[in-house]
Amino acid sequence: MSHPRPLILLAFHWYLESLHEGAQSLLMRHGYDTALLNADTVDSFFERPVAGIVGILPDPGHPVRRFTDAFAGPVVELSLAYPENKNWGRVPDDCEMVARIAAARLRRLPAASFLFVAGSRRWNHDARWEVFRSELSSDARPVGRCLTGGMDSAAASRLAESLLSMPRPVAVFGSTDEWARLALDAAERANLKVPGDVYILGFANRELVSRVAPVPISTIDIDYRGWSCAAAELLLDMISGKAEPGTVRPFAPGVVIERESTAGETGGDPLCARALEMMRGSVGDPPSVPELARRLGVSKATLERAFLANLGAGVAKRFLEVRMEEARARLAAGEKIEYVAAQVGFDSVRGFTYAFRRIVGVSPGCFAERRRRKD
Repeated sequence: MSHPRPLILLAFHWYLESLHEGAQSLLMRHGYDTALLNADTVDSFFERPVAGIVGILPDPGHPVRRFTDAFAGPVVELSLAYPENKNWGRVPDDCEMVARIAAARLRRLPAASFLFVAGSRRWNHDARWEVFRSELSSDARPVGRCLTGGMDSAAASRLAESLLSMPRPVAVFGSTDEWARLALDAAERANLKVPGDVYILGFANRELVSRVAPVPISTIDIDYRGWSCAAAELLLDMISGKAEPGTVRPFAPGVVIERESTAGETGGDPLCARALEMMRGSVGDPPSVPELARRLGVSKATLERAFLANLGAGVAKRFLEVRMEEARARLAAGEKIEYVAAQVGFDSVRGFTYAFRRIVGVSPGCFAERRRRKD
């Protein structure tokens, strides 16, 4: 396709280079020129964009935000925290989203307590800690924080003392992979087994830290490049009329890359991790396998191969298992079978009962009755 040098505006926070690269490369392959704007360049920008992608702008008065509001072309808005977030009065930083993911993952572990680990009080570590603590406030298990003050031997000793003071097993969230690695060293000093006595989760997927550790460390990864490609595809669909302006397509940029430190299920495969995150976020309206693959930016065959190699099951079967995991949790909480069936994407109780018995081995009614007797 050839265009008379139309321009697509990309306005991101300056440090997200992989966002820039992902969106720019896709749009340029479709024949569009692109320009990156920030507060320093917007005043010298004279060409009129035909469409744009904006995100990570700190407030409604930001110069780039004012600029993008001045033209009527379609715009895709990004938010690290929520796809539908339009509150530009706050910075949609990754801290809140990362802490939510960490809390949700760790609370599924057979842990007796939770521990947040960072070096010192800094705005990003403090922000993650506040959200992490808030997300676990309804959990009866204790939640603690250890500020090590550094990463030396003395810091590892202080952290080892904190691990020994918490009820075990302890589920640890390191504010970055470096702090997660320090938690691994501290567990070794305290003669605690990982996983088992201690479960560890980091953030940022720094491979030299997390993959080559004595016990490979699970971590939260943000797929900025994939996220920006999804945004660019949506923008192209808006330009061509395949999608209405204002369309929101959820994309889960933050996923847990499971490794041995949390006895992970994906073998450290990022594609499987992103797919499972999407599955767990759409149990009530489950997409087809081809649609799931499209949202992930891969072919159905590629997705199937990844699941068979890392999970030992096809995509459809694993998705059904994810939905039944949600169903078991809801039934155990005392919800009615008819309601649970609808909440996990079934039109009829009969179809739900058949699927539940196939995966769990008993009917939903029998499962619920067993739980009531146990309680």
